[in-house]
Amino acid sequence: MAERDMTGKLVQHSIKVISKLRNRMDERIPYGPLRQNLTNKEMRIQIQNMDPQAKFEVMQRVGDEEWRRMMGDLYGN
Repeated sequence: MAERDMTGKLVQHSIKVISKLRNRMDERIPYGPLRQNLTNKEMRIQIQNMDPQAKFEVMQRVGDEEWRRMMGDLYGN
């Protein structure tokens, strides 16, 4: 009776399962090297210490309304 080598299929299945799990974790948990979970005070300090040109670029990227909303959330205006 010949034995079958299932390691290739097992590895491929494991890769699929792990990639699905990583995607699900990325969606549900907002942490990681590209994401930050800062308090309002830490975020205000970060924005205040930001280079003026970089701050202007962020303002242009998100738009006026979104920038006002973000500042209202941070500063309570």
